[in-house]
Amino acid sequence: MRQPRSAPTFLGIGLQKAATTWLHTQLETHPQVWVPPRKELHFFDMLELPKQHFIAPAVVFQQLRRVARFLDKLPEAEVPAALTELKFWAHMGDERRDLDWYRKIWLEFSDPEAKTIGEITPAYSVLDRKTIEIVRSEGVEKILLLLRDPVERTWSQHRMAAGGHPEYSPTFYQRPHVVARGAIRSIVENWEAVFGQENVFVGMYDSLLVEGGSEALLRSVCDFLGVNFSLEWFPEIGTTFLASTQMGIPAEAKQFLVEAHRADLDFAAERFGKTGEIWRARYL
Repeated sequence: MRQPRSAPTFLGIGLQKAATTWLHTQLETHPQVWVPPRKELHFFDMLELPKQHFIAPAVVFQQLRRVARFLDKLPEAEVPAALTELKFWAHMGDERRDLDWYRKIWLEFSDPEAKTIGEITPAYSVLDRKTIEIVRSEGVEKILLLLRDPVERTWSQHRMAAGGHPEYSPTFYQRPHVVARGAIRSIVENWEAVFGQENVFVGMYDSLLVEGGSEALLRSVCDFLGVNFSLEWFPEIGTTFLASTQMGIPAEAKQFLVEAHRADLDFAAERFGKTGEIWRARYL
């Protein structure tokens, strides 16, 4: 049995629109890994905004009702786990999002039999150095980072925002906070400066676009986390991802994004070899 921890063993920090939901889904079904029922806890990125740092009540109540309905249908042996999840969602509704609130997740709700525990919140990718130091001081040991062609990634975020929220500007992709989510160079350098390169796993979204790539990526993640790998633990491994050739980036947007991410494309080509070189060759 794992020793109790007041912090996750690992954090998944993004990138947004680089298959982090897929990764969370895979880790949920791994018997040696525990991740919360909710992806994206948004704790460390909201430390300076305590009044805004809560999950919408409607989301919490929806999940509470869902778990409550299951309780009456479950075999007796499975009830304790469902009750734990019920308590977890009640905890999500607490607006007091301080360190004690965060620590309680790992001390009271994580599976004591899991070999490693963690959460994935892509917004953590752009934390400043000071906040990353706080993450480290809390006891987080390892970082998972999935990268994607930064031009493609930013346009994918734009498409997602425009599709769900018509009020967004057609130039949403130009907003600094959107571009920052794909600033590969600063993201990698900031996290490695605090955690060390050996404790930051970097995987590529592109791996998921080729046959056998999903399995290879998951094997690498499991090895990094120090847990075993078996395909039978990942029933939803075969998700289809959107290739860059299907993105349809307009010429004006592409021109802006290439310039905005020029340093990131150069960094990726120099640091990550073939994949980074392919990204840069698409535009430069």
